[in-house]
Amino acid sequence: MKMQRRFPFFPLFRSRFSRRTTVAAATTLTAGILAAAALAVAVFTGAIPAMAQQPDPLTCTKDDPAVAYGWGPGPPPSDTTKIVEDCTALLHIAETLKGTGGALNWSRNVSMLAPASNPTLTVWEGIDIGEDPNLSREEYRSAGGSGGLCYIHSDPDCRPTGVFSNDNGHPDADRVKNIILSPVLSPAARLNGTLPAASATHSFGDLEALQQLIIIDYGQLTGGIPSDLTSTNLKVLRLSRNGLSGAVPAGVLGMTTLTDLRLDGNEELNGPITGVGNATSLEHLDLQDNKFSGAIPTGLGSASGMKWLYLNNNALSGS
Repeated sequence: MKMQRRFPFFPLFRSRFSRRTTVAAATTLTAGILAAAALAVAVFTGAIPAMAQQPDPLTCTKDDPAVAYGWGPGPPPSDTTKIVEDCTALLHIAETLKGTGGALNWSRNVSMLAPASNPTLTVWEGIDIGEDPNLSREEYRSAGGSGGLCYIHSDPDCRPTGVFSNDNGHPDADRVKNIILSPVLSPAARLNGTLPAASATHSFGDLEALQQLIIIDYGQLTGGIPSDLTSTNLKVLRLSRNGLSGAVPAGVLGMTTLTDLRLDGNEELNGPITGVGNATSLEHLDLQDNKFSGAIPTGLGSASGMKWLYLNNNALSGS
């Protein structure tokens, strides 16, 4: 009976305890909100420095090892804007090329080129900056260069002081000009993705000074050939024995700067090749072992500059 007399008071005790706990929790929450607001005001006004933002791994800066190293015996150019742009484009391109499970050592933290003082330095696979195409061989030799194609990691005379800075009247002097990737030359590279589409945020079309694009023997590299290659200065385009498919843009086939075009062995490239009739500088054309169809452009085989022509194992007609 004593328990029966005391029991009615127990709910009252619980009710009072719950109200006190709720009030305390609300007070603590309010204090926390006020403290957070005060901290935000302090950061905004500069009283407390904001947390440093982590750098974007796919956006280069002029101080990154990828850009800051590799200028041979001369100083780096006074304006690195263009090479920084090329660096950022290449980092995005690498992500697309690698795909799932791929590998390519292009990174902000790896030197793009090896300086003459340290030719064994780890560098980006397959990347070179060549001689400025607007600089005559006479000008280049008079400045101390060799007069041939200039590969910074192997030619100590490649960059005489002041000759190749972007403010010397040759805006493409410090741009990426050569990309050469193959399992033989770049054994650590694994390309399981695609060539970046023209609609991508960054693609090969961003590399306006590009003269050679050679990516061969990657059977897991799929997709189509991007149309914005026409925005480059390509003289050599070799994409042989990959897993590429679809029609080749007529503008790419007809690039007047091309002297060497090889798309052989992809097996699934198709469509007409009429555009190639506009490629008046071609010396080497290899489209064999694909599914190209339609008529062979008139006079292609008798073009004055053509030295090697391979069109077999397609569905082409004519001669």
